[in-house]
Amino acid sequence: MKMIKKCVPISFLALASAFNAFAAPIKIDYQNSEFVVDVGATMHSFEVVLNDYKADLALGEGGALEKAEFSFACTDLESDNAKRDKKMLRWLETESYPQISFSLKEVKDGPEGAVGVGDLTMHGMTRTVEVPFTIEKDGSKVVLKGSSVVDHRNYDLEVITMLLMKVYPELEISFTLVGTTDA
Repeated sequence: MKMIKKCVPISFLALASAFNAFAAPIKIDYQNSEFVVDVGATMHSFEVVLNDYKADLALGEGGALEKAEFSFACTDLESDNAKRDKKMLRWLETESYPQISFSLKEVKDGPEGAVGVGDLTMHGMTRTVEVPFTIEKDGSKVVLKGSSVVDHRNYDLEVITMLLMKVYPELEISFTLVGTTDA
């Protein structure tokens, strides 16, 4: 009986190691990938692009997304207006909260494809978010596209108002990550 108890944990570890052996890392082509935040406002909407980030992605057996870790420095967010960018960084309190990150916890089926469920950490707070996405695979090329709406009030960030203008608290985040895998 003792022998069976010792074998179960060892067998479980062997199974977990074998499962991870099937993971195929995706090497991101940063030149052809994009990450955009659409910011709506009453008088003038605008886009903020992410110029630099770290993405650690892997596909499991069958081509399903198995791993997604994503992070960036807030200072790498840019709109087409330097004055607005300076205000945005002050609003984000980048001195205290310099990074934003996402960590995938699970993938579930959604009405139009897959939905990644993970933790988004921003402004010192972590919230679970859902991100609908698609994966296109053609040989070694992989294209991961998705978008989600995040309400910045859930991260204790104030709604910006100036005279008659108001920036809406819902931020639409969209991405297209292009890469390759060896599997």
